[in-house]
Parts: sequence; structure tokens; C-alpha cells
Amino acid sequence: MHSLLKRQLRKQFGNKPLDIPGWESFLQQVNDAYREFDVDRNMLERALEISSQELLETNSQLRAVLEAFPDVFLLLDSQGIIIELKSGSSTELYMSPEQLLGQHIEVIHPDTINSPFAMAVEQVQQSGKLITFEYPVTLNQHELYFEARLLPVSGDHVFAIIRNVTERRIMEDQLRYLSMHDALTGLYNRAYFKLETAHLKKQSHRWIGLIVGDVDGLKLVNDTLGHEAGDDLLIKAAHTIRDSLRECDFVARIGGDEFAAILYNCNHQGIEGVISRIRNNITLINSRNPTLPLSLSLGYAVKKDASTSIDELFKEADDNMYKEKLDHRKNVNNNLVSTLIKSMDKRDFFNQGHVEHMQKLVCMMAEALGMSPNQISHMKLLAQFHDIGKVGISDAVIFKKGLLNSQERLQIERHPEIGYRIARLSPELMPIADWILRHHEWWNGQGYPCALAGEDIPLECRILTLVDAYDAMTSDRPYRKAMSHEEAIEEIKSKAGTQFDPELVRLFLSEIETKFPSPGSKA
Repeated sequence: MHSLLKRQLRKQFGNKPLDIPGWESFLQQVNDAYREFDVDRNMLERALEISSQELLETNSQLRAVLEAFPDVFLLLDSQGIIIELKSGSSTELYMSPEQLLGQHIEVIHPDTINSPFAMAVEQVQQSGKLITFEYPVTLNQHELYFEARLLPVSGDHVFAIIRNVTERRIMEDQLRYLSMHDALTGLYNRAYFKLETAHLKKQSHRWIGLIVGDVDGLKLVNDTLGHEAGDDLLIKAAHTIRDSLRECDFVARIGGDEFAAILYNCNHQGIEGVISRIRNNITLINSRNPTLPLSLSLGYAVKKDASTSIDELFKEADDNMYKEKLDHRKNVNNNLVSTLIKSMDKRDFFNQGHVEHMQKLVCMMAEALGMSPNQISHMKLLAQFHDIGKVGISDAVIFKKGLLNSQERLQIERHPEIGYRIARLSPELMPIADWILRHHEWWNGQGYPCALAGEDIPLECRILTLVDAYDAMTSDRPYRKAMSHEEAIEEIKSKAGTQFDPELVRLFLSEIETKFPSPGSKA
């Protein structure tokens, strides 16, 4: 019998046995009920024990999460007083979280007069809905941004979460800036230019001036000097145009080498004055930095009433720009080639002693082959300018002391193609452009860039390849000393039929022993 039932019977009836019909059956049912109660109670106690453990674990996890978050969690009473708070270890606020307890929520904002918190607490209590807003704070001369989220809880209390969103705001500002600006020049981009012109279509400006400018020779600069040089030219162009405009005017980079400027309330005289300033500034910049001169083709148009659309205005300015570009093309190409040649001269590519020796050797071969004076003149030009494409190769590679790695070798092997592009732009060098492209071809087809072989290689190129190799071997290089005449001759003999035309090798050996038995010092 259950111990609790025994105690109850003893208390009521003592130790006398009761002789009542059905008593034993009744006692058994009561005893079973007590047993079932014990089982239920044990299960309930176990459930309470498990729930308590789970609650402790959940609270521990919640504390860890709150600690990990950089947010401040605040519980406000109905008056907006902070009665509880929890802040993460990395929390940044205008004042330390410990100072907030017992204060009105407005103290979080340094400008308590214009603080948005009091109104926000009232709105949450009235609407019963979540309210979110952001506010700036200047701290240690840096502007920070915070997000506040307020939501109602029971008993007119308000729960507030404060988060530092400065990094997000900075990123958003950067993305917004990049969406409107050209990353290279800092000017507005084409997308924003379209927005501005769309906005102008709705305006009633009486006078609107539009300038379209294009950087001359940019592709050649990119192909010869590299894209870094081309980028520098674009940046110079952008700064020149921007600095020539009024503060109220608008300028954008609308293409790879194209710019557009909108001049508000500007008539013909005004826009011509701006064009003049741009040209004067270009002259000034080029005088200070003649290494890579800037040239811009400019066109403009003026809209003085509603009869001309913005699209028509742009087309007129663009057409005028292209007319000027056609006029500029010849002079720009000549000036650019001249600049590149001067650049190579400064880098000592056209050492006079080296050039004269090369020209003597090619003339020796040309005369022996019975070439005409005109052909010999072109051969001398080839001897001087065959490596003009190296203007587009960095000095670190050209003058490297040691063998080139695979990447550097690829750079060097670009110079015939670069030289070809340059020569095509110069009336003086045009006749030798194809030879410049092919002057590194080998007799056996293992040369570059076209992998030509045998007599498919122009005779002039075969001559230059041989002469250039002899001159290179008998001249000092950054990575080795010059060979002797005899060593160079043996090397040329060993390459006959592979690198060199074997017939030209025989002729060269015969001629050089006759006319240059003791070659002078090489540059």
C-alpha cells in the first residue's frame, strides 16, 4: 500500500481493521490512483528539471549572441527612460553605454533639442508598430552614422536597438559615387550624362552650350607606350577641360577617349571663350610636360531656344568635333611619332655610333647585292628605326642585367608590331613599316611575330637580321660583355640556315673581311 495512503487511514481510523463490504476493492483503487499520481509527479519534476536546464542554456546562448553583436539593446519605460540595457563589447556610441541607464533615450543623440528619439518613442506607443531611422553623430572630428529600431513591448514599454552603420553608409556612398562617376578621371560618367541631358529636355534654359572633345592619338599611345600612359593622357584631358569651365558647368567622360561638357546659360561668345581657355591650357600643360603632349579635337554647338532638341545639339557638336579631328589627324600623328622618336633618343636607343655602324654594314650588303640608291636609303632608315617599337617596352626590361624571364621575353617580342603601328603613321617611315614588322623573322621559321621562313622573309629584313646580330654580339649589353670579332663570326656561321639566310652569311663574311677587317669600337 502507498505510504501516504497508510498515513491517511491511520490518522482517520487508527489501527483497527474495518469490516465494510467492498472496502478492500475501494482501497485498491485509491492505492492505484496514488501510484499513478507518483508517476505523473515524477514526470513533471523531470520535465521541469529539463526545462530549467534548457532555459539556462538558452539564456547563456542569448547572452553570448548579445555580447557578439555590436548593437546596444535598450528597454524603455513609458516615459522613454532607459531601465535596462545590454551592449556588445565593440559598441561605439556618443557616450558609454554604462552612462545611459536611468537617462532619457534622447541623451543618445548629442543634439538633444533636435533629437528624433522622443518623437519616435511616442509614435511607437501610439501606432504599436516598428519604427526605423538613421541619424549622424560627429565624434572625434569624424562623422558616424547610427540606425535606431524601436518596437513596442508589453506595458507601454519600448525596446530599442542602436547599431553603428557608418561602414555601410560609407560603402553606399562609394557605390553611389561610382554609379555616377568615371573611376579613372573622377568626372561624371556616361550614365549620369544621359540623366543630365534627360533633365535638360524638361527645362526651359534659353541658352545651352555643348562641347564634345576627343583625345587625339589615344589608341596609338595605348598600343605603343601602354595603357598606363594612355590613362595619364585621359586624366590630363579631364583636368584640362574641367579647369577651363565655370563652376556651374557640367563635364563627363562619355566614352573611351571622348568627353562632353554642358554649359548652362551660355551663348556663342561664351562657349568660344571656354574653347579658347581649353586650348591655352593644353599649350601650357604641354610646355611643362613635352614627353607626352596632349591634343584634343573639340566641337561645340549652342541651343538658344526650344526649336533645337538636346539630341540635335549633341549631334551638331559631335559632327563639328569629327571635322576637327580629320584636320588634326595628320599633324597629331606626325607630332606623336616625333615625340616617340625623341623619347627613344633620350633613352639612348639611337646612339649615334651604334646607328652609324649599323648603316655602314647594311650599305655594305646592299651595295654588294646591287641595290638602287633609293633602296639603300631605305635600308639606312631601317637600320636607324628598326627598333622604334621598343619605345613601348619598359626600361626595366630593355636594360635588365641578366636573362629575361618568359613574361619579359613576351614583352620584348611585341616591339616589331608596335614599331609597325608607329611607322604606319609617319610618311617618312611608311616605306619601311612592313620591314620593321618582320625584322626578327628567322630563316627556319622560328622567328617572330609572323613565323615567316626562307625567301618569304623580305630580303631587307634578312640583311638587317644578320647585321643586327653581328652588331649586338660585338657590342656591350647590360647582361654581358661584347664578343670579339672572331667569336661573332663563328656564332654567325653556326646559325647559317637556322637564324640567317646561308647565302647572305657567305656574302657577309666575304664583305666584312674585305671592307671591315678590324671593326672599330662599338657603342
